[in-house]
Amino acid sequence: MNLVLILTIIVAVLVYWRFVYYKYHEKDFTPISFLVVGVPLLFYGIYAFFFEKSVVLNDIKLIFIVGIIFLIIAFILDFIGIKKHGLKRKLDITLDWYNKIFGKKSICVLIILSFPGFLFLMAGTFRIFGQEHLFFWGLIFLAWVFSDIRLLKNYVIK
Repeated sequence: MNLVLILTIIVAVLVYWRFVYYKYHEKDFTPISFLVVGVPLLFYGIYAFFFEKSVVLNDIKLIFIVGIIFLIIAFILDFIGIKKHGLKRKLDITLDWYNKIFGKKSICVLIILSFPGFLFLMAGTFRIFGQEHLFFWGLIFLAWVFSDIRLLKNYVIK
């Protein structure tokens, strides 16, 4: 593994969290920044997977399974929180933003598309970073754990 690439990934993610994500966490910038980075990465993953064939399912299988488990847990916690408190910005910024732009009924479409979308996001990061993509996703999953704990404490248990 390439130590310089690993350190670059870690520093880049930490800088993003510090100066962008947490600073603007409850503003529309968060879902928009995800779209600005996520949509091109999604299409690059589709390209790498289907056309270039530089990524195969076996390359990302383990991290994809872990990601799907995280996604399912997050949606369950979101659903419980929304049922108890309604859809609000503090509960889930992305779903709240998506609801305002596209309406409540389209949230189901977003949730359904997020599963294959996740596969291609991971394919894109694998194509860009190689095996070191595990460090990128490890940081994402770590942040997700803290986010789910906050969601559980503030919106599911209350």
